[in-house]
Amino acid sequence: MKSRRGLRRGFFQILCLLAGVFFCETSSWAQFAPQTACQNPSAPRTSIYYVNGVTTTLDEARLNGGKLELEFLTRLPAMPTPLPSTCYLFFLNYNPTSGEVKDFTESGQQRLGLSPSDMWRKLETFTSLGPTMVPLLQGPMTSANHIDQASVQRHAESYRAQLTPPLCRRVVVVPHS
Repeated sequence: MKSRRGLRRGFFQILCLLAGVFFCETSSWAQFAPQTACQNPSAPRTSIYYVNGVTTTLDEARLNGGKLELEFLTRLPAMPTPLPSTCYLFFLNYNPTSGEVKDFTESGQQRLGLSPSDMWRKLETFTSLGPTMVPLLQGPMTSANHIDQASVQRHAESYRAQLTPPLCRRVVVVPHS
């Protein structure tokens, strides 16, 4: 099962890479001029952080962040006047994946504001899970009770570094999920 998923993911990454090379080399819409505001040292700077969704590898997150940047910069010249006068810098704040069950459980806990115990009580109310599914979920979900504090701290530090002197930039966070 894992080898099939790995093969599919590898094939997807190669396909994305080839598509990116093809479109960048052959399509004029993929080419755009550098931001003129970035040439001006006194122009305001805004840091845009893309944060990937669940079950996303680092390579997939990089591809998605690049798509966000390309889409934004392609549309920037047509945006209202104050927006093109700002220099936009793009960054990735990667959330490592811990597998589907843990990632979706953590997302559910955050979205619903539930503690791990509350989450278990909610899951027990679903009759469709049945007695065979609960044991399969218990191991990964028990490890989901621990929030990845290192990632949270890393994200906060990177935002703080942009907001405080000497940079004093605005920060926009674009979450995937």
